[in-house]
Amino acid sequence: MPVKGGRRRLWAVAAATVLGLLATFVLWKLRSGLGPEGNENLSCYKSALKATANAAGMVASGHNTVCGDFGGNSAIYIYVHRVAEEEGRGNLAFAYTERTDWDLPRMEWTGASTLTIRVKHVVQVTKMTKSIGPVKIAYEIDQQDYPMPPK
Repeated sequence: MPVKGGRRRLWAVAAATVLGLLATFVLWKLRSGLGPEGNENLSCYKSALKATANAAGMVASGHNTVCGDFGGNSAIYIYVHRVAEEEGRGNLAFAYTERTDWDLPRMEWTGASTLTIRVKHVVQVTKMTKSIGPVKIAYEIDQQDYPMPPK
C-alpha cells in the first residue's frame, strides 16, 4: 500500500536539493576566481599601483588583486591609456600572477612612446602585449616560474 503524500514529499525533497545545489553554486562563484580584470569579490580585494604618466598624456596604471585568506595569491594588472580614460579590457597591457610576498612591478617611461615594465619574479604571465596605440611596451622579467608558450 503506497504511503499517503509520498509523491509530494519526494517532490519537496527534490526541490530542496536543487535549491541547495543552486545556492552552493552561486556562493562558490561569488568567492572564486577573478574576472578578466581582477575585480573584487567576497574573497578578493584590490589595491591601486602607483600610476605614472608621460609628456604625451598617456598613463601606465594598474592594480594588485589579492585573493584568499592568510596571504593567498596575487594578480597584477597593468593598463596603458590616455589620462582621461579609465582602466579596462581594451587597454590592459600586462597581467600576471605572483605570490603576495614579492615586489610590485616598476613602470618607467622612456620618452613619449616607450614604457618599460620591470618585474623581479612572476609565477605566470596571463597577458603581455607589445604595444597599445602609439605606445611600445618593453618587459624586463628576472624570473618566471611558468613561461608563456611561444606563439
